[in-house]
Amino acid sequence: MSLAVTTDGIVWAGSVDGLNRYDGEVWTKIPLLPSLELYLVRVDVITEGPDGDLWIGALGDHSLLRFDGENWIDYSPFLPAPSVMAITFSPDRTMWVGGEGYLASFKNGIWQTYPAAFTSERNIGVGVSSIAVSESGTVWVGFTQSSDEHSFGFRENMVEVKERFHGVSRFENGIWITVDEDDGLAQNEVTDIAVDSIGNVWFGTYNQGVSKLDEQGWQTLVTSDEIPTNAINDLQVLSSKKIWITYPDRMSSYDGQKWKPFEPSDMDNEDIRYYNILLTPDGSLWMTTYDNLFRYKNQILTTYPDISETESNTFYSIAMNDEGHFLFLTSDVVYQLDDFVWSQPTYLSQLHFY
Repeated sequence: MSLAVTTDGIVWAGSVDGLNRYDGEVWTKIPLLPSLELYLVRVDVITEGPDGDLWIGALGDHSLLRFDGENWIDYSPFLPAPSVMAITFSPDRTMWVGGEGYLASFKNGIWQTYPAAFTSERNIGVGVSSIAVSESGTVWVGFTQSSDEHSFGFRENMVEVKERFHGVSRFENGIWITVDEDDGLAQNEVTDIAVDSIGNVWFGTYNQGVSKLDEQGWQTLVTSDEIPTNAINDLQVLSSKKIWITYPDRMSSYDGQKWKPFEPSDMDNEDIRYYNILLTPDGSLWMTTYDNLFRYKNQILTTYPDISETESNTFYSIAMNDEGHFLFLTSDVVYQLDDFVWSQPTYLSQLHFY
């Protein structure tokens, strides 16, 4: 399952049925390549390229597709394995693609694979789960161990996933460098990677806190440093002085010097399980949890009503277009929220998300 909002404000949703487009009023199913119509293409990753085209990652023989708004191109034959779990672009327009047991780059029509990223004994047989690129072009890659229980695509909640990450690799000036606990990383099981506005790299770990790498070296922040728990789900970086972190059952922020727990007085933090957060241009912090949707702005917490008594209120993904429309992905359905009213376009009721 995947949601993405492109620079033109269009919302794209990936499902077991393929790719779907929302222009703010109407959902449209995008026809696939004629040769793919007989296949069930599950879209797991949607990334906008520097030219405004869409790159689609999926599982199977047609795992990497490019859509320019009218035409499809299948790039899957160039990949070492039939899976795509992460796609991102570096400042020099290089596309980085990671999947089960491989990492590849694509620039100026030339593909290159990087087996050196997998030479660490710990990384043999693993897949690429996350890719982050700094403004200087340094590529950071997070790995996950292959298993029959693997869930392809981006993960929203590390706690529920049984396989774990195994270290990270850095690619700089043509050289791969493996980073692990011996180098200063808090734990080899990395759940998320983020690069802030001045190039500091942040690593969330499975149960050993947060590691930060800057020009001075490594720094590890754990419970004794005012982090409420060492299990990190998600990192959201606004700048070097504004970091948001979600844990299995709480949140906190970091201003560059001190961690501050997120504990609004009118919010019961005892039973909250966070899945996803989104910071919007108006300064709002949106939070999706196991059974609620919250908005926090100007120290005021707003709780949004349940979709219904029978439908799932667990939101795994959240997206917003430039018109301010919000889309929320539950376990199998996409809903739209306008003010305090939930709606589900008729077309969406026919889709199935994983």
